[in-house]
Amino acid sequence: MCMESSRFGPRNRASLQILHEKPGRPAINSPKKVLNLCSKCLNTISPGFPHTCSKTSLVNNSQFLLARKRSIEPVVCSEILRKFRSASEDSRITLPRPSGGHPIHMLPGNLDQLPQHKMPKMDFSDIAQIKCTGGAMSNKQLKAVTKVIRDAGVACPSMKDYYDERKQYCDDIFECVQLDLEWSKEKYSSDIRKTWVVRCCNIDKLIEKVYNISGESSVYSFNFKLGLDYGCGFTKLVMCLQLENSVRNLIFLWVSSAPENNYNFSIILNAPEIQKFIHEYNVSFTFDLKAAALCLGIMLGRYPCIWCVWDAKSGLDHVEFKSRSSAHHAEMYQKLCEEYNSDSKNHAIDCDGVEDMEALGVWMVDYMQMFNIPELHLLLGVGQKLYNAIVATMSEEELVTHELLLKHNNISRSSYHGGAFEGNAMRKITLMVEQIGFPISNSSSIALKRFSEVVRTCFGQKIQGDYKLAIFQFEEAFKLTGLNCSTKVHIVCRHVIPFITKFLPVGMGLGAVSEQAAESAHSRFIKVWRNYQCSESLENYGENLLNAVKEINFVNFIST
Repeated sequence: MCMESSRFGPRNRASLQILHEKPGRPAINSPKKVLNLCSKCLNTISPGFPHTCSKTSLVNNSQFLLARKRSIEPVVCSEILRKFRSASEDSRITLPRPSGGHPIHMLPGNLDQLPQHKMPKMDFSDIAQIKCTGGAMSNKQLKAVTKVIRDAGVACPSMKDYYDERKQYCDDIFECVQLDLEWSKEKYSSDIRKTWVVRCCNIDKLIEKVYNISGESSVYSFNFKLGLDYGCGFTKLVMCLQLENSVRNLIFLWVSSAPENNYNFSIILNAPEIQKFIHEYNVSFTFDLKAAALCLGIMLGRYPCIWCVWDAKSGLDHVEFKSRSSAHHAEMYQKLCEEYNSDSKNHAIDCDGVEDMEALGVWMVDYMQMFNIPELHLLLGVGQKLYNAIVATMSEEELVTHELLLKHNNISRSSYHGGAFEGNAMRKITLMVEQIGFPISNSSSIALKRFSEVVRTCFGQKIQGDYKLAIFQFEEAFKLTGLNCSTKVHIVCRHVIPFITKFLPVGMGLGAVSEQAAESAHSRFIKVWRNYQCSESLENYGENLLNAVKEINFVNFIST
């Protein structure tokens, strides 16, 4: 084909220039926009549309997932090269690191200077890193990943070596046993069954491994947070390692399929290794209000304020009963105080053979000062209460407009808990009261805006502004709504300021001791458990549960 008839010859080039000079079109020589890429699959993210990573893209881009903090240049495969070369030479590309930290900034032209011999060698931890950052791939997909890496000339061990090394890494730290646990959620009923439990059996060795990986000068400089919750069919006790005001990782210390109740929580927290961990290291509790109430033996009615339970040790003068079952809670507080004062055995109860279910929660009163305020649940509880009050006053036309504005601002409801809002969505609602169609003059709307200021000033990692004034203004605005003062509203108005002043370093906010990391343990574990899932009636159920806990803890160890 001659030059004159070519598609990109002089004839069509002139018409192409005229086409780009039309109004609304960029000039032909204008620089391209910076790519907005997904941090996992590296596909382009379209603005305003939800993005879902595909397994195919994760496998194709597997070599890029090996980029680590100590790498000077990332390892890229041909698929990524093809995408980046389509950008202009002046466009800076941001490459996120799978291990976290500051991203890598580079130009597309620099990728041509990446020779084959500079690709780092791989070991078993690199393969585990792929499995972690690749969205919890199955074993079949992991084999496909290793094939891609071998084809690129990067050395890696066999899959058998990887699994053997992983087993040895966590083999002497976790064990699987059968314990008698309670399966009834009712207070005065009993249904004890033999249940498989995976638990930590050597806390000293676990802390030693965490210490060697972290590079800290002393293990006593760590701030450990314990999260206890039930979700996705399992009760989990997780350890959150906090360094420099940020949670680095999660380690699963206890996993069982038994439901949440006072008896099971007492068994978990009274385990010898857990007791040793609590007493020898700097540990605090990041439980939600339901889990904390269950630990105290309160299983009926609306959950009370656990900080008022702590004040109840010295009497009931400062306790405010504002829940629906206040008489029941007052009686429970009085009983806790009497049993606490009559117990002279360090308030520690051996759960074996104990028939009185109410007495199991007494020993937890000693640990009340270790509880952190659950800022995520306060945000969801108070925000949802005010949201429901505002929606109840809106007409049908206003509700239709409100739902359209929610969708326009990318605020979506969760698929569980009756379509309630999650943390990010609720935070957007508190920030966009006027933009989502709420009446400005509504007293609940004003209270929601005041609550947004409380979240901004003290719910983050650091204190920003006068949080005491913000809490005072929110309390005054909430009184004008005429709504009942729930437990979470009471905690915001009465206990946030004393907690920050007494227990947190100067300038640190509630976000530094948040329970959000422990809440993410449910989704993390269920992704790994799907590869081992089987019926509890099978003989290999306990072994599969142990292997799942070992795998997720091993990945967390090497990615710290």
